[in-house]
Amino acid sequence: MKHVIEPRVEYHFVDGIDDFTRIIRFDENDILSDTDSLTLSLANRFFVKDKDGNVNEVFSVEVAQSRYFNPTFGGAVIPGQYNVVEDSEELDGFTFLNGPRNYSPIVSALRFQHVVGFEWRVDYDPLLGRVVNTTFNGSVRLANKYLLSVGHSDINPSPVVSPPSNQINVLLAVGNRNRKGWNAAVNAFYDLHEHVLEFGTAEVSYNTDCCGLSAEYRRYNFGIRDDTQYRLSFTIANIGSFGNMRKQENIY
Repeated sequence: MKHVIEPRVEYHFVDGIDDFTRIIRFDENDILSDTDSLTLSLANRFFVKDKDGNVNEVFSVEVAQSRYFNPTFGGAVIPGQYNVVEDSEELDGFTFLNGPRNYSPIVSALRFQHVVGFEWRVDYDPLLGRVVNTTFNGSVRLANKYLLSVGHSDINPSPVVSPPSNQINVLLAVGNRNRKGWNAAVNAFYDLHEHVLEFGTAEVSYNTDCCGLSAEYRRYNFGIRDDTQYRLSFTIANIGSFGNMRKQENIY
């Protein structure tokens, strides 16, 4: 076993974005704003060598926090409302800006991967004096064919940013999208606070040596959005895929 301590210091400076409010939100580049920030992180990593001499990371603990010398991000962050800028998204998957800030929450992540895998993330916000986000995900794959994943998230940021949320998610899969023959997966997110199934997806695919066909059923229920989607994709080896199923939206 090897233990590696990995400190990291990242300085980020952007200037010249004159009017953030006039930028149309289209992709990740459109949340770029003026910034002057310093991010400090410390990671502890543990590596294990197997009997064949292969070295893999099996366990890690990482803690990070950002310091903002431009707390308004060039006027992009407006007090009393939900704000999204690139600096906050790069640090954490949860939005925390409800106005100008000089520092981010303390973000920590614990990961383990060896036969079974799990990840536990905790965000502590010194400004609010409490843990604002905590998520846990665990998974196990059997015989390289069956996958079971279970997760839980408890979100309690400033009410301006987001209402409280308490969710569980489950993923069951047989095979994968590239495996020959029949493959299938089901993914669901249930809100324990609202007692409603907010999101559910079922995907089935069949692959031969030359091509494959995939179908997906997707259901949203967020109160203000109640929507059902059907997606199809036909793939020909070494040529491409056709349909409305995008690769980044696959559930397994």
